[in-house]
Amino acid sequence: SLVKGLFFFDADSCETGTETFYDAIRDMADGSLEKSRLNQPTKATPLPWKQVLSIGFTLLINHFSILVVFPLLPFMVSDFFPEVPKEQLGYRVGYLASTFFLGQLLASYVWGWASDRMGRRPILLLGLLGTSVSVILFGVSTSYSYALTMRFLWGFLNANVAVCKAYLSDILDHSNKGMGFSMFGFQAALGRLLGPSVGGLLSHPTEKFPALLRYIPLLQRFPYLLPCIVAAVLGLTALVCTYLFLPEVPRRESPQ
Repeated sequence: SLVKGLFFFDADSCETGTETFYDAIRDMADGSLEKSRLNQPTKATPLPWKQVLSIGFTLLINHFSILVVFPLLPFMVSDFFPEVPKEQLGYRVGYLASTFFLGQLLASYVWGWASDRMGRRPILLLGLLGTSVSVILFGVSTSYSYALTMRFLWGFLNANVAVCKAYLSDILDHSNKGMGFSMFGFQAALGRLLGPSVGGLLSHPTEKFPALLRYIPLLQRFPYLLPCIVAAVLGLTALVCTYLFLPEVPRRESPQ
């Protein structure tokens, strides 16, 4: 319109061309003003710290429990197959480690679908309960097939990561989402840091701490149970915190 108004009018249409020119200038000014308004920084919405920290604690426990067994898996598999040379145990250890993620892969869509219909809170509670029970059952494994089954069940019942992300998306907006999700990464990294350390420290506890634990028959029979008990206790603690401090939020309607 601007070019047309400047170059393509004659004397007979001068008035029309002038009006077109001024209309174009006015449209450009209005567009620049609207753009400047959109670019102005907005005040960030205060973070709902109680919910964000509860979600962060859930994620910390989730990653802690996943990785707490990684240092002990080679020794557990070696106990299951004492006659197999150690150089042939690698793929069995790999299967046992990855079975958890196979269960999680198959169930993630199901738990996401359920959280959209039943709410985020009940699915989080169910995931924490499933994690706590499964890790104990894994800690008392007496055979390779049983350990594979419990590891798969552990992953299948673990609905925490996807639902935690959905919950944060529900309670945050564009002004505070960056800060909220940074807590997500921090707590997850802390869980990954602590999990393997505790797992390696507390496996075979009757040999490492004989003065305290050598007279506990359960730990003598199941040398990998103690780190699993720690993970289960922390999972139940996260379940209680979720129940007390994490209210349900209304699900946002999808844009039409």
